[in-house]
Amino acid sequence: MAAQASGSDSNTSPDEFLAFITRDARTLLSSIIGYSEMLVEELEEDASAEMIDDLKRIGEAGERVMDLVAALEWKVEEERRARLLADTLRALTGALTSTLETEQVFERLIDSVSRILPYDRAQTWLVVGDGVEVARVRGYSKPDLLVGRELDVRGKALFDGIFRGGVPMIVPDPSTDRRVDRWAVSPETRSWMVIPLVSRGETLAVLTLENDTPGRYGRSDAEVAETFCGHAGIAIDNARLFGEVKRLATVDALTGTYNRRHFFQEAGREFKRAQRTGRPLAVALLDIDHFKNVNDTLGHTVGDEVLRELARRCASVTRDADVLGRYGGEEFVILLPETDAESARTAVAERLRRQVADRPVMTSRGPVQVTISVGVASVDGTVPDVETLIDRADAAMYESKRGGRNRVSAAAG
Repeated sequence: MAAQASGSDSNTSPDEFLAFITRDARTLLSSIIGYSEMLVEELEEDASAEMIDDLKRIGEAGERVMDLVAALEWKVEEERRARLLADTLRALTGALTSTLETEQVFERLIDSVSRILPYDRAQTWLVVGDGVEVARVRGYSKPDLLVGRELDVRGKALFDGIFRGGVPMIVPDPSTDRRVDRWAVSPETRSWMVIPLVSRGETLAVLTLENDTPGRYGRSDAEVAETFCGHAGIAIDNARLFGEVKRLATVDALTGTYNRRHFFQEAGREFKRAQRTGRPLAVALLDIDHFKNVNDTLGHTVGDEVLRELARRCASVTRDADVLGRYGGEEFVILLPETDAESARTAVAERLRRQVADRPVMTSRGPVQVTISVGVASVDGTVPDVETLIDRADAAMYESKRGGRNRVSAAAG
C-alpha cells in the first residue's frame, strides 16, 4: 500500500491541508522562478532570443501563479477567521442564553467578549430611567468605586447614536476628543468602542471597551459588535423579564410589599437564624381600624389608595433588614430582626401608629383620617416557629382592638 503524503493524513484539518499545499506550491514556484531567472542570466549570450523569451514567460507565469497562491492563502485565512468568529459567537450566545439572571448575563458577556474583541478595560452599563448604572467592570484597579455608580449620559450628543439608533460608536482616541467626559474612560485609553445592547428597538444596556493601543478598533470590529449585540440584548431582555416575573411572584400587586407567601419564606429564614444565634427577633402585626367603612362610604378605589399609603408609611419606619408584607386585606406585618419586644413596641409600632393617626391620607376623594391597631410579639424560649410568633402578635393586635383601637399592645411573654 502506498504511503500517504506527509501532512495529509486522516487527522489533518482542511485548513492544515490547504496550508500544506500552498506552502509546497510556494516553495516549488519560488524554485521555478529562481531557476528560470538564473538560466536567463547564464544563457543570455548563448541562447536564442526565442529560448530567452520562453524562460522569461515561465518566470512570469510562476509569478502569476504565486499571486494566485497568495490570494488563496488570504481567502483561506479569511474563511478561518470567519469560522472562528462564528464558533465564538455561538459559544457567546450559548453562554448568555443559558442563564436568566441579569447579573450573570453581564458577567458572561464581559468575560466572553474578549475572545472576539480584545480590551484592556471594559464596563457594562444598565439603562435605568434617564441614565445608566455601572453593572460590571473588568481591568480596573478599583472596581468597587465604579460598580453601582450612576452616570448621566442621556441627552449628550456623543451618545445619541447609542440610545436612538442602537449603533456601535468608535472613538479613535478619547484622550483628544473633547466630546468624551473624563469619567467615561481611563486616561490611558487610546481606542474606545461603545456598543448598545438592544432588544425590541430599545437600548437596555451598554458595553464599553477600552484599548490602550491607538486605532485598535475599526469598522470591522463595529460590524462584529453589531452581530453579537443583538443576541446580548435579547439575553438581557429575557433576564429582565424573568426578574420581573420573579418579583411579581413575591410582591403584592397593590402595595408593592411582599405578599403573604413570600413574607413567610423570608420570615422563616430569619426565625431559624435567630434560633441558631440566640439573637432577638420581633414582629408587629397591624390592622386599619374600621377600614370597611372607608370602602363602603368612599369606594374601593379610595380604599386602595389608603392601603398603598399605609404600605409607604410602614416602609418609612423599617430598616433594610426588616421584612414588610401584606398579611391579608387591610393587615400588614413587619418582621424585625435584631429587635427586642420593647424596641419593637416603641421604636417601630408606636412610631408608626402616630404617623398614621397624626396625618390623614390624601386621596382622590380628599383627606381620609384613619388609625391602626398594632400587636407586637417577640421570640422567647416558648415560641417554636414563626407562625406561633405571628399568632401571638395577632392576639395582641386584637387586644388593641378591644382596648378602643388606635393603640399598640404587646403579647404577654
